Amino acid sequence: MSHTTEQAVIQEVLNKAVSDGPKPTTDTNLEIVLYGDDTATPVWAQVARKMWPDRLLHSSEQLRRKIAGQSDVIVFDAEDEARHVKEMEEAVTLLANMRHIENGRLFDVSPKLYDGLSRLLPTAKDFIGKLTNEVLPAPPAVRAVLSRVVAESVTTLSEMFREAEGNMTREQLRMYPLMSELVRGSVARWGDARVIEERDGVAIAPFGAPYHGKAEEKGVVFNEELLLPGQERNLAHIGLHESAHLVSRASDYTEEFVEVLYELCRHLAGSKR
Repeated sequence: MSHTTEQAVIQEVLNKAVSDGPKPTTDTNLEIVLYGDDTATPVWAQVARKMWPDRLLHSSEQLRRKIAGQSDVIVFDAEDEARHVKEMEEAVTLLANMRHIENGRLFDVSPKLYDGLSRLLPTAKDFIGKLTNEVLPAPPAVRAVLSRVVAESVTTLSEMFREAEGNMTREQLRMYPLMSELVRGSVARWGDARVIEERDGVAIAPFGAPYHGKAEEKGVVFNEELLLPGQERNLAHIGLHESAHLVSRASDYTEEFVEVLYELCRHLAGSKR
């Protein structure tokens, strides 16, 4: 059957497979049907994508099982256990990110059908995997909060510099890791939460993105995990860290940026924040 390229036949098999659901017969078990020579698989995929256009394959039942630890991974040793734990963590992250998929796009099927159809249709898991490398607009309420975090952080860095100006000689200030022009420019651009909010100066990255925060030319991107309950302190820390990039224009792992963070720590300790 896997060799056929007759679109009418393929469509009939796929319809029957979906109708049979979790209890497929030999003729509708797509894992069996598509086993072997896969030269005709692109044709099957083409037909499937015409039948379910713009749909993302998903199995909520399979996801629930993985989160509950009911995995297909057989645990024999520590390496298997680590793989099992990783699978559970990835399932939790996938569930958290499902809200980024528009209503109506999910094609929710049984685990058995998922294993076969995943060779033919794009999956929600693949979609989310690509999404973690993208930046998403923050909802209005979240944008307002994150804009305040950035504005307050930039204000703190400005206060730090003003304190240095009042306590240091001109020669000492020349060695200070922040420059007057950069601080004034940053305050003008990033010191007002309302202005940041209006120009979309903050954004979010999905759960699973490979960073907690990221300063860019347009603003600051925050990982969604920082919006969870109990993450307020981490959100404040990341806000300060990324705002320090905006103000200093220095990059991570450079001597200049380490000096900025050192002075920031001294300032915060002195002000008992």
